Amino acid sequence: MENFSDIGKYLRIPCKKITNKNKSEFHSAVVNAIAEKLRTNQRNFLPIIVKEIDEEEYEVLLNAHILEAAKKAKLDFVWCIMADEERGKQIEIESKQRFEINLLNASEETIAEMFDYIKSVHTGFSQVNPKEVAKEIVKNRSNKWKSFHPITKLRCKIGRKKLDILDKFFCLQS
Repeated sequence: MENFSDIGKYLRIPCKKITNKNKSEFHSAVVNAIAEKLRTNQRNFLPIIVKEIDEEEYEVLLNAHILEAAKKAKLDFVWCIMADEERGKQIEIESKQRFEINLLNASEETIAEMFDYIKSVHTGFSQVNPKEVAKEIVKNRSNKWKSFHPITKLRCKIGRKKLDILDKFFCLQS
């Protein structure tokens, strides 16, 4: 199983030993463009972040699009950094792919700023007014919230389809 001494190391791992559970996430044009560069350079410079799930079996935590492109480019190996779940979350935060603003105790201003950011990176939030959403959340939030579902009842243009996106930016910690 995972050897703690490998955490954080830059490792060359066979593509066939790495699984990716998020294949449908990436547009084929993006994967094709990366694959073309990988065919030319024969290596990835941005490492794939992986965790060991069994002896010499790995799962992608971050940069799965690079693995898909490497497979398309028919590379045998990719460069990876070994992480565990905790470090994987830290990497997601550092790479701006995940935030952990606690909706249960964050200020209205902080919540509004994050919704403003979400609006800038997700077109589905174009009709959302960040200040109004933040105000409604602060006014109605409860330590009983176990999911983001109560937000859909606040009449602030956030429906069930948008809740998965919120999970990347907010958390609920009592």
